[in-house]
Amino acid sequence: MTNLRSNPKSEFIPDDDENAPARRRRARRVLTVLEGDEREHLIDELAHRTTASLDFYILSFIAGILFSLGIFFNSPALFVFGAVIAPIMNPIIGISIGIVTGSNRFFLNSFIGLLIGIVITFSIGIIAGLINGMYAPTTLNQAYISTRFSWELLSALSICTAITTWIIAQDRNMAVLPSAMIAYSLYLPSTVAGFGFGSKTLHLFPDGLVIFAAHFALACLISAITLALMGYRPQTLFGYTIGGAFALLSIIILIGISVTGVVYVGRVTLPTYTPTLTPSLTPTITPSLTPPPPTVTPTLTLTPTLTVTPTLTPTSTPTPILVFVKFPDGAKVRLKPNYSSEIVEIIANGTTLHVLDNPSVDTDQRIWIHVTTPSGKSGWIWQALLVATTPVP
Repeated sequence: MTNLRSNPKSEFIPDDDENAPARRRRARRVLTVLEGDEREHLIDELAHRTTASLDFYILSFIAGILFSLGIFFNSPALFVFGAVIAPIMNPIIGISIGIVTGSNRFFLNSFIGLLIGIVITFSIGIIAGLINGMYAPTTLNQAYISTRFSWELLSALSICTAITTWIIAQDRNMAVLPSAMIAYSLYLPSTVAGFGFGSKTLHLFPDGLVIFAAHFALACLISAITLALMGYRPQTLFGYTIGGAFALLSIIILIGISVTGVVYVGRVTLPTYTPTLTPSLTPTITPSLTPPPPTVTPTLTLTPTLTVTPTLTPTSTPTPILVFVKFPDGAKVRLKPNYSSEIVEIIANGTTLHVLDNPSVDTDQRIWIHVTTPSGKSGWIWQALLVATTPVP
């Protein structure tokens, strides 16, 4: 008889793949306690999902075109459309993961991928700026607005970066909408900067780069903090590599040089000062109503003589007509009275101009005035951008 007690009892062996997603999520939250091989495998998995692919560059190209069209047509809707079409900004999360995990390879791959996307949008902006010389848009209000600091935009960028980081780290597919805000904050300023560089438009080129640098630094900081809160930390306190620390230090130096040098030397990202005309007081002679006391004068006998008194004919001297530019973004003086004519000079807000003695011209339902700039150049400017300081006689 067979002894049943000697037979080993069968044991239940759980399926390793049954709870694999849940186990991976738990592993991400405890990255610091993983062994070397497991840690390297998880980092490789994250690197695969955050590395820029060919689709990333193609969508960056399309987004740059839409942003450039938005500049031409002064359309915020095209800006939003470009942000939605833009790729998911995985490289930003990849840069942050490379920093907090101390992976130089991870950091460099993500940084180079994002840099190529920025170069693509910047180059498209340059081409659009060169085309601007032939087909100048009537106004660039939206482009100038996108190169100004906005606390609302910085707050939205911080929230969306944190949400995108959490979604990608959790291996979920819901990062399209929050990532659009990151693309809007990074790709739009770089495209505007390229447009300003190509068209030589005042302030757009340096301001766009300053805004991009600030948004990039903020996105990396928020993403790194989010990952740290989720458990993505180095194994030791000094686990951050020299490459990650040097990258963060370079970003801080870049922002410092850009803000202090460009803002205070180039006078960008600051509100434009509008001079206020102060009327000058003209002294008025008040006649005296008190007659002088009579004096006794001896009587003399005078012999009349004929004296010729010359008569002075008054000559009227025309009063010069002065105007000054009253538009926050300045104004363009053109060679001929139309928008397709060559730009003679770009005049800053508050500059005083001298109106020449030529009749105004009505072109395309706009009245053009012939003026002379402070540098001595003459040209035509749109009357709606001017305010008269000397009344017309």
